[in-house]
Amino acid sequence: MSAKVSLRSNLHKIAPATLALLLHAIGASAEERPWSAHRPSITWTTDWFAYLDESTLGGGDQHLVRSDLQFLFEGVVGDHFNYSIVPQLRIDSGDHSESGFAFLEDGKRRPVATFREASLGWSSNAFELSIGKQIFNWGVADAWSPIDDLNPWDYLDVPTAERIGVPAISIYHLSEKFEIQGVWQPFFTPSRIPLPGIDSRWFPDPEGFSAPAMAFSQFTFQGRDLPATQLENSQFGLRLSSSVLLDGWDLGAVYYRGHQSAGVFKASPAGSAINAVLEYPRYQEFGLSFATVFGPWQVHGEGSYHDTDEEEMDDDYIEYIIGINRSFPDPPIPFVDEATMVIEYAGQEVTRAKSSDSPYFGSRQFLRPFADALVGSLTLSFSDDTELNLSASHDFADGGSYYGTDFSHKFSDHVKCSIACDFFAGPGNSFFGKWGKNDRLSVSLTVNM
Repeated sequence: MSAKVSLRSNLHKIAPATLALLLHAIGASAEERPWSAHRPSITWTTDWFAYLDESTLGGGDQHLVRSDLQFLFEGVVGDHFNYSIVPQLRIDSGDHSESGFAFLEDGKRRPVATFREASLGWSSNAFELSIGKQIFNWGVADAWSPIDDLNPWDYLDVPTAERIGVPAISIYHLSEKFEIQGVWQPFFTPSRIPLPGIDSRWFPDPEGFSAPAMAFSQFTFQGRDLPATQLENSQFGLRLSSSVLLDGWDLGAVYYRGHQSAGVFKASPAGSAINAVLEYPRYQEFGLSFATVFGPWQVHGEGSYHDTDEEEMDDDYIEYIIGINRSFPDPPIPFVDEATMVIEYAGQEVTRAKSSDSPYFGSRQFLRPFADALVGSLTLSFSDDTELNLSASHDFADGGSYYGTDFSHKFSDHVKCSIACDFFAGPGNSFFGKWGKNDRLSVSLTVNM
């Protein structure tokens, strides 16, 4: 076995031991300095989903139960060191989790046991250094971010997608007018996506794919071709931002170099079926963002240029989103204390399309959701404990739509319950319409201790 493969496969053993040694070293170096730890917190969430229709692709289980247990340990050591560790346990009835522990979450399924985050940090007046498994957020938009590339996503349950933590080294510097952050990721972590023959409910109908797949009635999934763990395949992001360069504006510029996390399928026809291997094109991306306020209105936007290395694997394109949001205290709606509105427009322009006979397809299934879309949400707060969120989106390019409602109530500081509905509509080859049989009702219970 090569050293590169061995390092990736044994990371789940190396990483916890390394964290323990670093914590011990920090403690030893801070014997004369104060150790401050927050009281550990526990969050337990259980969700129940009921689908209104059977899946058209088989696997018609119309009910799903999942449970998520997270612990949070954080604190500071001396004047400069800090730590944040979030162990996580997850199970579900839908075969979305696989047994065992994994620090690097590069499997097709969610590990039952992992660290959602586990990092150690050092800070001074103007510098911060953090090492470990981390989650970043460089976007400013509400519905979706074209510049937020540092973390892959878990799309196994599409409406409740969540970021996946990645092993990284982050360096942050604050100057008089600028903030700069650089992030290096030595290991590639793919997004978790529904796969043919495995996730029949959320994997799109093959007829919804563009050529060369649309003429085939069935997929045979041949596996994933993950980038090798070597220096030239590592990933890097850089962000320069300022809140004082232009009075009243938050401005940001982003550069990212890495692999597309959701991958693209490479098709190989096999009779009336299609063999598909998931590959991960390398690319670079340049992005800009802004946020400002005009009276009671907050305005924000971001955009990026995505440049794919291998032209046959994916397009080059520009993505952007711009939006407004505002809160309305005491609106003229019975029983409502405050209403908060968000409206955003998201678009995409392909600057170079891959050739029509390219064997690669599927890049828009998860990473490029909006081509010409209006997205909005309205949150009605009846009290500090009770609110109703209404959300909707419609893409004028493909005719697909999504509608969602979420009513939540906090029974105490420790217990919260919510009831939600998700509805999909549109043509079968649209981003949302391909999930037209996945309309559902869900109930969620969250307990914090």
